[in-house]
This record gives sequence, structure tokens and C-alpha cells, in this order.
Amino acid sequence: MIGSGASASFEGRYGFLWFPYVVKGIFTAVPSGSDANLSWGASTAGLGWNVSGYKTGISSVSGGPYTYTAHGLITNYTYPSLTPGDYCFILQTLDTFSDVIATSQEECITIQAVLTFSISDSAVGFGVLSSAGARYATTGGGSGSDTVDAHTIVASSNAPNGYTITYNGPLLTSGVNTIPGSSSISGSGTPGTSEFGISLSTSGSATISSGYQHSGPTWSFVPSTTTSVATTSGVTTPETFGVRYISNISASAPAGNYNTDITYVITGNF
Repeated sequence: MIGSGASASFEGRYGFLWFPYVVKGIFTAVPSGSDANLSWGASTAGLGWNVSGYKTGISSVSGGPYTYTAHGLITNYTYPSLTPGDYCFILQTLDTFSDVIATSQEECITIQAVLTFSISDSAVGFGVLSSAGARYATTGGGSGSDTVDAHTIVASSNAPNGYTITYNGPLLTSGVNTIPGSSSISGSGTPGTSEFGISLSTSGSATISSGYQHSGPTWSFVPSTTTSVATTSGVTTPETFGVRYISNISASAPAGNYNTDITYVITGNF
């Protein structure tokens, strides 16, 4: 519908086709683990309006208030590492002056609790223990250096208070003979003394428990007790922990195949 009327001093224009317009694309929000993936069709405009970009808004309740993030001429955006709960999103189309010329419908999703944990190898070994000096476990079962990870753990969670990694396992044992654990092994320990310990390093910001920090290195092992070795605070992206093991043995220790089964557990602090 369009029309016009004129007089000696003015002209009147009538009908919606005289006015600037914008056509919105379809806006969607999809959960993906602890992320929210937003996508939309590009908006088009005319008769004086030009699309210069978009704003996405996020809120924990339907209807807002929203916290907005400005974007250029893109058609997708991800809100990463969200804590569990309900989230609502909205899309605004902006003109050349960054004024809002169109607003989408609201899209609401639920982010579920996410906790991931994997270990690179479940069987590591020292090879033949020696009273002459420390042995360090490797994936292949032969002694390596203290800087070699026997295996790695990768963990992440969107728990708002982070997560805790614990271990539990008995002493190294061969028949009735054991190698005692220690809470105070430093460096390469004490050759000729039977002792066993674990240390960890991390690729991220997790806190390694005192006595288990490989930056020293320091090594510890508490047998048959659930013991914390690493903690985080807040939502985390995948973080890699290098796990290392040390063992010294006394000259009088009986020969044998010493082994233990250690269970690692991750607990989300939701």
C-alpha cells in the first residue's frame, strides 16, 4: 500500500512502503555441553536502514533483564562454560548508528550439569625396582625420569564451585611384603629406603594439594584413604594433569612383582 498527496506547502506520503523496513532471520539457541550455541539468519533492511551488526542478550529468567554482547555481521555466537541452569537469549539487529531496528523472539534452553574425566593409560609400571636409586613409572613399564608423565588425566566441569580429584589405593605389595607410602618425599627421595609416592602437574589453574606438587618435586601417598590431590574453583575448560610415580626400595626388601590398584575419582562441586 502506497500513496501521496500534495499541496502548495507540503507533501504527504501514506502507506507502510514509504517507511524503512527490516526482515529478520530465524533465531535459535541450542545447548552443547556447558555451552550455548546461538545462530540466526542474516537480517535485511531497506528504505534508509542498513544492517551494521547484532547484539545477543542472555538472562537467567524469561523476559530479562538481559546482558548484551555486541557483534558485527556474523550469524552465530557461543556463550561458553555456563553453569547448570536455565538461560534465555534474544537477538537485536542494529542499524548504521547502532540503534536497534529489530528484536527476535526469545529462545530459552537448559544447561545440564557436565563433568568429564579421562585417563590416558590404566596400566603403568616401574620395571625392576632398585636400592641404588629412585625408579619412576612409565606407560611402558620401564623406569623413566621424574619429568616423564606415567599417564595423564583430563578433566573439566561446569560445576559453579569447581571439582575435586581424589585417589584411593593400597600400598605397593608383593605377597606379604609391602613398600610403605610416604607424605614427605622430596626430589628423588632416599635411595636404599623403601618408599612410594605420587606427584602431579597441571596445564591449567587447578590447585595441586600440598605434598603432591611436581614443581618441587614433592611426592606423597596415603594408603587406603580417599585423599584429595587437585581442586578447582568455578567453571573449567578441559585441563590436563600429568601424573608421576616414584619408588625407592631398600637393599633388604624381598624381590618380587610389587603392584597396587589406585582409583582416581572426580567429584563436581555443584
